[in-house]
Amino acid sequence: MDINRQITSLLLEYLTIFPVVEIIGPRQIGKTTLAKNLAKSRSIHYLDLESAADRQKLSDPVMYLQTDSDKLVILDEIQQMPELMTALRGIIDADRKVGRFIILSSASPTLIKKKCRLLGWQNWLYRAGLTNAK
Repeated sequence: MDINRQITSLLLEYLTIFPVVEIIGPRQIGKTTLAKNLAKSRSIHYLDLESAADRQKLSDPVMYLQTDSDKLVILDEIQQMPELMTALRGIIDADRKVGRFIILSSASPTLIKKKCRLLGWQNWLYRAGLTNAK
């Protein structure tokens, strides 16, 4: 089995276990493409947090993210809005439904994982291009 199928299969499995799946890696290696391909058969909300318009949509993140809560939300470049992590914690604590969020980041995996541990998330982290770890 080629590596792309292995990664896709593994990430799809973790979307059935955890509320949040993170894909972290260097810029321009295909994190966004991978996330969108994982969500092909689902309704999604895709937000690029490098876009001012998408950041504006999250001026009230709880309100925005709880509407259509049956959709998978892909948050690309989450390091652009670190304050969003606190809102996500409350949303996830209120409803532990699996496969709700895919978080993409070009930031340091150590910093993101530390932040998620601080918030008490149980999630799965895939370090694109490096390794995978629970």
